[in-house]
Amino acid sequence: SPQIFQKDTRMFIRTLPFIFLFFAATTHAQLPPEHDTYATELIEKIASPDSAAVYSQLSSRDKATFLNIFWRARNPLIYKYYYGHMLGERLYSVSESYVENQLPEHFRTGASTPDSLHIVEARTFFENLTERFPKDPIALNAYGYALLEADDPSAAEPIFLKAVEKDRKLVEARNGRGLAYFKLPKQRNLAIKQFQTAAAQDKKYSAALYNLAQCQVAMGAKDLAFHFNQVLKRFPNHPNAHFKYAVTRESEQPEKALEAYTKQIAVNPDHRGAYLGKGRVLLGLNRSEEAVKTWQQLNDVAPSYRPQTLPLMMLAYQNMGNTSDALAVASS
Repeated sequence: SPQIFQKDTRMFIRTLPFIFLFFAATTHAQLPPEHDTYATELIEKIASPDSAAVYSQLSSRDKATFLNIFWRARNPLIYKYYYGHMLGERLYSVSESYVENQLPEHFRTGASTPDSLHIVEARTFFENLTERFPKDPIALNAYGYALLEADDPSAAEPIFLKAVEKDRKLVEARNGRGLAYFKLPKQRNLAIKQFQTAAAQDKKYSAALYNLAQCQVAMGAKDLAFHFNQVLKRFPNHPNAHFKYAVTRESEQPEKALEAYTKQIAVNPDHRGAYLGKGRVLLGLNRSEEAVKTWQQLNDVAPSYRPQTLPLMMLAYQNMGNTSDALAVASS
C-alpha cells in the first residue's frame, strides 16, 4: 500500500548515509537536467514529497547512488533499462528467459522470468516516458526492452528501429532489435545481422555475441561449438556460455563437456542447468557416485529440478548396484 511504501521510504532515507558508504563509487555519471527533474517528480509521486526533497538536495554523485538503490528495490527493470543506462551501466540484454522456449531443452538454462508486476509497471513507465521524451533514443530503447520482457517482439521491433535511427551508435538498441527479430516468424537472418553489427560496433558487448550464438542454436546450425567458443575466447567469465558450449560437446566429447560444465559452475555457482548437465555427463562416463552428489547439490537448492534429476539418480544407483537407494528414489 502507499502508506507502507512511504513508511519503508522514510526508513530508507534515514539509512541513506550508511548505504552511500557502499554505493558511492558505483558511478560518476549524472542525469541530464530534464531527466533529473522527471526523476524528482517520480520519486515524489511513488514515495513521498519528503523523499523527493531529500533527492533534490543531493550532489550529482549521491543522486546516482539514490537512484541506484531506490529503483533497484522498486523495479529492477526500470533501473536496468533506463536509470542504469543513463548512469553508465550499459551493454545489457533482455532477461535470459526470453529465448528459452525457442531452444532445444538441453540448451535451456532454467532461468526464471522477471516478476510479472515489474514487467507491467516497466512497460507502462517507459510508454509514458517516450510520450514525454519522444526523441530520446534511450527512452525508446528502454521501452523496446520492456516490450521484449512482456514477450511482445512485434511491438518492440519498430520502437528499436526508432531508437537506432536517432542514435546509430546505440548498440543496445541494435541488440534489442535482433532479439525482436529472433522471435518473429522467418526473421532470424535479420536477427543475425543485428547481433553481428552490435558486436562489431562494441567489442566489449558480450550479450550481442552470445545472442548471435543462441540464434544459431534456434536455427539448427551445425557449428554451434564454434559459435559459443567464440564467445568464450573474448568473455571467459560469461555466466552462460560455458554451459551452452558444454551441451554441444556432450555426445562427441564428454570430457570436454564435463570441463565446460565445471567451469560454468566456477564462474556462476548458481547455474542450475550446469549442475544438471554435469551430472548427466558423469553418469555417461560411469562416474555414477559423483553424478548423484552433483544432483543432490542441485536438488537441495532447486527442488523444482527433482522431476529431471530423480530418474537419472535412480539409473545411477542401479549402475552402482545400490538397489535400496534406487527403490527409494523410484518411490520419490
